[in-house]
Formats: sequence, structure tokens, C-alpha cells
Amino acid sequence: MPSRLRKIGPVCATPILCALLLSLLGCGEARPQDPTPGTTDVTVSSHSAPSSPGEVVPGTSAESLTSAWAASVAAVHGLGPVRVTVVETAEGRVSEGGTAPDAADTWAQITEVEQLLDPPGGRARQTVRGPDGSLETTVVNGRERITLTGGSGTVTTGLVSYSRYVTLEPPAGLPLPLWAGSPVPPRQGYVDILGEPSGGDGVPPASGFQVEKLAAGGYRLAWERSAEGWTSAWTVLLDANLLPLRVEVHSEGEMPGEGEMSQGAKVEYALSVTYSFEKSPAFSSADFTLDAPEHYWRRGVTYELSTERPWSGHADWGQYWLGDRVDEWALVSAQHVSFEDDPDQGAAAEPGDEFISLIYDRPGALSVNETIQVMVRPLRGRVVEDSRAFAEQRVASGTWVRTEMTLAGESAVVYSGAWEGSPNDRADSVFVFLPDAFVKVDLWAPVDPRIVLESIQRVR
Repeated sequence: MPSRLRKIGPVCATPILCALLLSLLGCGEARPQDPTPGTTDVTVSSHSAPSSPGEVVPGTSAESLTSAWAASVAAVHGLGPVRVTVVETAEGRVSEGGTAPDAADTWAQITEVEQLLDPPGGRARQTVRGPDGSLETTVVNGRERITLTGGSGTVTTGLVSYSRYVTLEPPAGLPLPLWAGSPVPPRQGYVDILGEPSGGDGVPPASGFQVEKLAAGGYRLAWERSAEGWTSAWTVLLDANLLPLRVEVHSEGEMPGEGEMSQGAKVEYALSVTYSFEKSPAFSSADFTLDAPEHYWRRGVTYELSTERPWSGHADWGQYWLGDRVDEWALVSAQHVSFEDDPDQGAAAEPGDEFISLIYDRPGALSVNETIQVMVRPLRGRVVEDSRAFAEQRVASGTWVRTEMTLAGESAVVYSGAWEGSPNDRADSVFVFLPDAFVKVDLWAPVDPRIVLESIQRVR
């Protein structure tokens, strides 16, 4: 099946409910609870002063909120070596027909995070302990980012995955984003919470803007969003140096009546992310090392490739792309990925599986899923064999078409068809078997597949 990019949120007692809630966290009207200055349960031990964050002017407009947010973002980017402790607390309940929820319809969960950030050295370490005790540790050291994801309690037991990501250049600014948990997708962070306060690009219009200067120093920022029968309120507390003390989100709405939830069930959801900063004069090299475990479930290595010329020296097979742009869609991500799996664990992918992944996006996309995704593989292995067999089955059923043509100056066998689901899940797929590579294109975007075929070319 074609893969899609999705936002991933925390573990929840009801997975379907969590998925819906997290997709709507940025879509709500507000009933913010005004925190009282001086009573917050977050302490700031010490921290590096931000570099020229700018003056914050209190107000009740989108401009005043955007200005205050920009100043806070500058403060975060100006952090020196620092240890950050973050705690996310999420609570929710579901009630139907005005009845009070029972214990099975309420949940509470806590995620704990520690970050060591060393921007001058291009180094960072992040440890996330999930509500179920699972542990994920990420280390950045220059161009390399290594992540260990373990089973419950520790990465030394249970199923352990190890991934290494090698970038083209060392990180500029923060080596890892300041963690913000559920309000933003993974790989993003605190600076991405606000999004587009005035709406646009798929973000529901926001209102209720407020920037309040607190008597004890610092500021309180608030805004509201609403969409599809859901309301949510966002509140951010900043300390005197404009670093975050706490982020709060309060959401409520009705379930749409799909899956395991009943239509009309009322859902209330509250999220709090608290921060504590402690300045560190220096970290040791041992703080930023992370060795691969002796026993693992999956081990992968990803190399970032240039979007101007996505050619990999690690691939010994034909490398193809659609050029740097297809119509409105420009190449925004290029990677060479390889996997090695422990056969004793019965992993899904065969050892030695590798491919080049290309993602094309466009400005003004209505969804993070609206992309053109290209995967290029060597013409060998179980994945290629299964893909060809699957395509032939589709042709036999009359739902796909098989064509022979010349592409990129080579004879090619092309299979094409569509995946049909809900309106947002429709995609056109193209399987191209060239003499030296297999190219798979998934069009999660309104693009004519013929334009894509005509764009296939060899990377030179």
C-alpha cells in the first residue's frame, strides 16, 4: 500500500479518539483558564539569556500575538548549553447523552522528557519516557542523529529499533527542536506551536488573541480556534526572558460517529506541557554518544540527499527522479534509506532492503498529506517481486492498466491505477519497472499521472 505522511501523537486509552483529538488540536475555540502569576508548578532554575528577543507589546490583535511569539522564538533560538526538563500531562473524558462518564471513559497520562541542548557544539540528547514506560533516546552529534526506541522500561530489553540519520550539513541553531509533545508533529517543536494565527494554508482561522504582561514578569499569550464542531483554547506562559514556562490546550467537541465511538458523544481534552531550564557551562562527550544495542528488532541508516541532485553514493543501481519540480510541486525531501533486520524477530522487511525516497510538496497545500511521493529501489528483492505480483493482480481484475513505453531513454513496463477510499484518501499510483530500477510513485495530490511519467529522468 502507498505510504502517507501523518502526524503522530501520544499513546491514548482510545487510539481512534486520540487520532481525532490530535488532528484537531490546532482547530479550536478557547476557554483558557487564566493561570495566576507566581502559582505555576514549573520552576526555572537558570538559563541562558536570549539574544535580542525584542520588545513585547501587550495587545489583543493577531499582530500583537505574532510579535510576542516571534520574540519568544528568538529567545529559544538564543539558548546556549542548557538542560531542559519537560513534562506533558494529558487528561480526557467522553460522555454520552448528558450522562457522567465512567472510569473506562476517562484517562490521564504523563510523558516525561529530558533534553541536553548544546547549540555551539551542534550536539543534543533527548530522552522521552512515554505514559506506558516506553523509552526513546535521540542523540545529535554534528551531522549524525541516532535514535534508539526500546520496549517498556528500557532500551536494553524488548524490541529495540536503532536508526541513524546523516545530514548534509551540521545543524544550525538548536540541534533538536525544543520538545513540545502532542501540539506539534514529531521533528517539530515549540516554535511550531502557533502555526498560522490568522488562518490560511489549511489552518482554521484563529481568534481571541491576547498578550498580557504578568505582574511577576513575563507574559501570557492566548488564542482560540474552532472547526468542524470542535473548540480549543491555547495558552502559553513566558518567563521574564520570554522562554516558555507552560503550554496549555483545552479542547471539546462531539465525535462524528465513526469507528468505536458513538455519534454525539461529547469529548473533553486538556493538555499541559511544562518546562524547566537549567544552564550548563559544559557537557561531556559521553553525554552525546549512543551505541547500537547488541540485540535489535530493526536497524536503519538514512542519508540526506541534496534536493538539487538527489544522487547517493551508497546505491549501486539506477537512480531516477522527477526533476526538481513537477508543475507546482517542488522536491522538498530526498533520502537514501537502508534497513537491517534481526531475522530472529521476524521483522517485516528483509535484511538489506534499501531505497531512495523523494517527496514533492507545494505552497498552499491543503493537507500535510497532499504530496507526490517517489520511491526508487534496486530491481531485486522481495518488495519488488511482491509489487510486480500485486500490480499484475490489479491488471487481471481490470482496475489497473499495464503499458510498455520508453521512459528516461529506457524501455519500461508501467502499471497505473488508483486507490479508492474516502475523498481525502484517494491516490493515483504508478509502478515503473526499468532495466536497472523500480520506481514507485504515489500521487496524493491533484496531478495528472501522465505529467509525472513524462518527468521521470535519470539523476546525472
